[in-house]
Amino acid sequence: MNSSVLLNKKPLVSVLLPSYNHEGYIREAIDSIIQQTYSNIELIVIDDGSSDKSKDIIYELSRVHGFKFISRANQGLIHTLEQLLRLVSPNSDYISLFSSDDLYHERKIEVLVDTL
Repeated sequence: MNSSVLLNKKPLVSVLLPSYNHEGYIREAIDSIIQQTYSNIELIVIDDGSSDKSKDIIYELSRVHGFKFISRANQGLIHTLEQLLRLVSPNSDYISLFSSDDLYHERKIEVLVDTL
């Protein structure tokens, strides 16, 4: 049993978001994480060398909402996922991999945590 459950605290969920050239989707995708009913979330986003305006949109949102954001030259999805995993808080209880062209229902993380 994880330490958060033993202490009766809300488990920390780390949402990992690799992004590459999803300018048309990224704002709405990140908003769907920010607007979750579950509050103990760590959002980490890496833009993997997008040539569109994705990194500008992510940077703007990270300044407003305070999530971790790294923009770097393209290294491919596998390297991006490895770096995202290295950035996860040691206090994290769960990890959720999120695609930059996806949306989460506003209660998705709450329901998943309650089920686990």
